[in-house]
Amino acid sequence: MLKKIIKSVYAVEGRKKLRRREIELILQFKLSWFDPHTSKKVVDAAVQNSILTVEGEYFIPSEDVMQIEVEPDFTPPKDFDPESLNVNPLEELIRHITTTVSVPKQEVVAMANRYKAEWRISSETAFIIAGYELGVDMGRFVDAAYSRLLARGV
Repeated sequence: MLKKIIKSVYAVEGRKKLRRREIELILQFKLSWFDPHTSKKVVDAAVQNSILTVEGEYFIPSEDVMQIEVEPDFTPPKDFDPESLNVNPLEELIRHITTTVSVPKQEVVAMANRYKAEWRISSETAFIIAGYELGVDMGRFVDAAYSRLLARGV
């Protein structure tokens, strides 16, 4: 659902890079789907779920978003709640690693904890490194993790 919403925003505007405020205004006025508060939550959820990548002041949709087809009459349901789409980044990282390589969850967690303690890095960074060490492509998680680190003032 969130991918379709984001794809619709970029399809309406016809550009591959938009500022946060532009996305929110498109959701509110051009598409008339959400109020200002919900529009902000949609953008936050899209970033947290790696659907949008932040590059400076611009938000860029992921490749898989740009490849999906959205019905011409698509509108989100009236009871759409963007917060229900938020995924815990650590759970998503663990799921991605363990489903890509046949390594038990406990080993992945132990590996990440070792990196975290040894290098004094965030848990999210430690899981990304653990994934790379196990030969998993972790590229789609890097930008979102970096954005969250910047948001925390690290």
